[in-house]
Amino acid sequence: MLEKTIKQPIRLVALDTEVFVQANFHFQSKTFQKLIKLVRDEIIYIYLTTITHQEICDHIHREAKQSASAFKTIHKDFRKQAKIIFNSCNFKNLLSLKLEEEVLLNELKKQFSDFINESQIEILSVESVSPEYVFSKYFKSIPPFNQGKKKYEFPDAFAIAAIEIKAKLENKKIYVISGDKDWLEACNQSDHLIYRESIDKLLDDIVAQEGDEIHLCHKIFEDNLEVIKEEISSIFIEGEFSLSDDFAYGYLEPGSEYIEVVVDLINIIDKSIVDINNEEVEFPIITFELKTDISYTAHISYDSTEYAFWDSEDHAYYNIKNVTGKSKQKIVISVELEILLFRDESHNLCFNAIENVDLDTNGSIGTIVLVDEGFEENPEELDSCFSPDEYDDN
Repeated sequence: MLEKTIKQPIRLVALDTEVFVQANFHFQSKTFQKLIKLVRDEIIYIYLTTITHQEICDHIHREAKQSASAFKTIHKDFRKQAKIIFNSCNFKNLLSLKLEEEVLLNELKKQFSDFINESQIEILSVESVSPEYVFSKYFKSIPPFNQGKKKYEFPDAFAIAAIEIKAKLENKKIYVISGDKDWLEACNQSDHLIYRESIDKLLDDIVAQEGDEIHLCHKIFEDNLEVIKEEISSIFIEGEFSLSDDFAYGYLEPGSEYIEVVVDLINIIDKSIVDINNEEVEFPIITFELKTDISYTAHISYDSTEYAFWDSEDHAYYNIKNVTGKSKQKIVISVELEILLFRDESHNLCFNAIENVDLDTNGSIGTIVLVDEGFEENPEELDSCFSPDEYDDN
């Protein structure tokens, strides 16, 4: 950390299924790899209940099945639309591509198993939990059961009870990581559990407790907020954007679309410091995890076949209309930001440069698909291909 302090006792941490879902089960992500490092450095110790373990395995199985089914559907359409590729020596193999569900499932299950082994996770059994204790909470509407007495909360109730029993046995409080508000309410009812809504919040706690310059890092962030937003904006507009299949009621001529994105506003909803790389004392690197709300305008041009007619001899459409317009959109994404600092002559931390910006760290967004809802067509048809200089910025 930035300044070494008295070593803190090992923190006990229990993870909920929702943590893995939000991370898209990306066990090689920096967040999960940071957890492994913290375990190896004897800073944290991790628990999973048997219920949570089974829920994660079930999620992985369903996601693998869904992915294989989606690939089969998409590839079937690809073979139909791209049959000319059969004549290509270089790309003919694309027609025979397969995504085997069983192979994918086994790979993903192994990644989960490897993560458990590398992070030395202890699996907590729920056998010690009294069913009478859980049913008592259910009938009294005590969290995780609310006034609705949601029966599907029973697995969570058993998992939380098992974690609480472990905390009592260890005579230590356990950090419970979950984005589920029912878990928050349940933890608030216990003197043995500390709720945190994400791994990033836990890492923020750890860094804050072990580095007395943490408040200065947040101040440096705020002082350079506009520069940070500009960097996020420049990377965002270089991302992949496409139009939905039913854009323009299906009259969109494939391949004719042109999209240029302009960021209107970036709002930082939440931020956490998740890592401090202090290998070079004079030039530490601070890693922030940001939750950002990005408002942007997509300026769009495409060829519409709505009033076109098909010439069977020429195998081409005629009377195609070029349509231009804009669509205002919003999206919430996670951003991982690395800021390089330096120490001045008085050894005070100062801003040096933005080291790296990573949008969509879990790979869960990919190509941003634009729908035609809210699309505003320009009143005047352009004579030539859409040019960024010809649209109204407003």
